[in-house]
Amino acid sequence: MSSTNPPNPNVSTFNNLYWSITDIPLTQSQADRRYLKYPVAQGKETLQAIDVNGVANFNQPITMTSATAANRSISSSIYNVKNASNTSIGNITYTSNSINYQSSISNARHLFTNNTGGTDIDVMEITANTGVTITKQLLLGGATSLDRTISSSNYRLLSNTGVDSGNIYLNSTNQFRYENDVNSGSHNFLTKDNLGNTTTPITINSNGLIMNVVGDYIQFPDGSQQTTASTTTPLKTYTDYITSQPPNLSNKVITIPANCYAIDLMAISSGGNAGADNGGFRGGSGGGGQLVKSSSKIAVSPTQEIIVIFATDASGNFIRGEIAGQNSVLIRSPNADEMANVVSRDIQVNGVLTTFTNVIGVLANGLNGGNATGSANGVGASAGTDLPLFNAYATGWTTYRATAGKTGGLNIGGAPRGAKWLENGYGSGGISTGVVPITILGGDAVVMITYYIG
Repeated sequence: MSSTNPPNPNVSTFNNLYWSITDIPLTQSQADRRYLKYPVAQGKETLQAIDVNGVANFNQPITMTSATAANRSISSSIYNVKNASNTSIGNITYTSNSINYQSSISNARHLFTNNTGGTDIDVMEITANTGVTITKQLLLGGATSLDRTISSSNYRLLSNTGVDSGNIYLNSTNQFRYENDVNSGSHNFLTKDNLGNTTTPITINSNGLIMNVVGDYIQFPDGSQQTTASTTTPLKTYTDYITSQPPNLSNKVITIPANCYAIDLMAISSGGNAGADNGGFRGGSGGGGQLVKSSSKIAVSPTQEIIVIFATDASGNFIRGEIAGQNSVLIRSPNADEMANVVSRDIQVNGVLTTFTNVIGVLANGLNGGNATGSANGVGASAGTDLPLFNAYATGWTTYRATAGKTGGLNIGGAPRGAKWLENGYGSGGISTGVVPITILGGDAVVMITYYIG
């Protein structure tokens, strides 16, 4: 009897396919040559879906070839980033409507690189220490000017080699500050001329403002232009005071200095003297003086003369108390052709009433206060009897007349002066004959001239 099992199924013709041999031994080496060895899978398999419960390691790039963009996406709430040594160095996460790019290594940076012509170029770098560094031009393409705005409270300026050189900011007093922190630095304003050539018309350094281009000018609102500054005399002003004291008595000639193009002129007469006291009664206060002043600059020429004449008595002393109807200060020009309107006026010169022509202006002193009697205080005097005169020699003059003096009394006494010119522009007062000696230099008349040089 044969030891081989009968065929299954039993057929009429011999066919070795139906002869089964079981339990044929297969070694590991024979099996490895016939099947994939665990855990290696068969290559290029088509999977409809896959669920991975553990960690999936891909040792080659993942290529997504779907024609639909949505089918080429990888979705996750966190993406870990590893370096070439398979060490985690950061992650990309989403929290509170923000996508966060976080680096977990010290002194790290986020780098944005573009490849141009086969060369990688670092376009933007972000670090914790230096902030955002952009190596290429920053273009703002917003449709409105507001959308093309860069806003900051401080703008730092770097040199071509990246050295911190200055900043632009708004300080605590709302002043824009343009600071250059480089030694011997400057601020330069560049522009192009009509031929397209770049010029630097203005430079500002520690010494001041420099005009660099020959022919450039400063233009003023009235259209006038200035191409150069005076190289002879710097622009300045100063004021000269001519008082009614020697050596200005009685004919003081004032010569307009070189480079003077205009003056301001103000003349102040003396107030009247206070009246004399009598026992316990006081003399009345003198009346206030007068004032004439120009309210705008008077155009003049160098070497032009102005003559100031103070009223003097026979002894050559200034007449402080007014002689009713007469002047105490007279200002004139010696040249008739400098006058817009020739005017003649009188004034006492050494006790003689003298007439002068080409008068610019005259003023009268305040009247003297009344003397006290044995039973009553003196009466306060009035101001100068005539309003000040001013000529059309210079337009825009302003005149004032002082108020009357005060009546003398036990409480106020014979006031040493009338109303002071500094109060409301009135003339100064005279001195008191009853309280202080008449020789005290109070209540002098004065002429003030301010010169504009340039």
